[in-house]
This record gives sequence, C-alpha cells and structure tokens, in this order.
Amino acid sequence: MTERIISAGHKWSMLCVAYYKRLLQSKLGVDARLRLLEELNEMSDLHFTPKMLAAIQPMSDVELDIVHEAMALDGDERCDASFKVLTSRRVFAIFQQLNPSYSAALGH
Repeated sequence: MTERIISAGHKWSMLCVAYYKRLLQSKLGVDARLRLLEELNEMSDLHFTPKMLAAIQPMSDVELDIVHEAMALDGDERCDASFKVLTSRRVFAIFQQLNPSYSAALGH
C-alpha cells in the first residue's frame, strides 16, 4: 500500500481544524465563536476541500497536550518550531492514530 503524500501545509490545516473544533466545544463568547467559524470557513481550497474539513473531528485531550508541548518550543518566535514538529511524518502519524478522522478526511 502506498502512503498518500500530504504537504506540511495541509497537515497543519488539518491540525488547526481539529484544534478549532475543540475550541468550539468550550464556552466561548459569540464573537470568538463567530471568528473561529469564519476561520474554518476560509480554510478550504482546491486540495483541502470542505468535505475534508467537515470530516475532521475535534482534538482529543492527548492531541491537545502534544500541540501545547510543541508550541512551547516556539518561544518568542513565530510557530516555526512547532510547525516542523507537528507536521513531521512521524508526529503526524501519531495524530492519525489518535484521531482517525484525519485519515478519513484524506479519503475524501
């Protein structure tokens, strides 16, 4: 079986979608909720389709912990370090095991 090649940018988008969906489950004000929904709406493109976006489930507690640990690597920089870690083949494979909806989204 051949592994589908996924760009780092699309991996990042998938993780952001799951993160945003997790945030939407928390108590947010109307403005914050609307802002997140607008962000989600703008994330799809020709390769990252609305069906893919819809297929992704919210992050679990474990996924959230991994993201927060990776973000701690960034310090005062942009998110270059966490981006490299989270979108690496090895780490993204862990996310796919923890949240099968990433793989399901890739099937769309």
